[in-house]
Amino acid sequence: MRREDVNEKSNSMIPAMYAAKFNRTEILELLIAKGANLKVKSAKNMTALKYAQLHGAKDTAAILKEALSKKKRK
Repeated sequence: MRREDVNEKSNSMIPAMYAAKFNRTEILELLIAKGANLKVKSAKNMTALKYAQLHGAKDTAAILKEALSKKKRK
């Protein structure tokens, strides 16, 4: 069975950025659980959180803020 890389870029964005941008909470939570790197930046120098904020995706922005704060505490 082949495992996909949750941090593999497509058009300079990782899957978490797309999930954040389109407010896909369940997908974003799965990607985070599978090890998505939330600090990686796209070619536009934006993180998943920035994409969520820019596109008004409040639910995914909240999930990202929580996940990033948990990582800081570790």
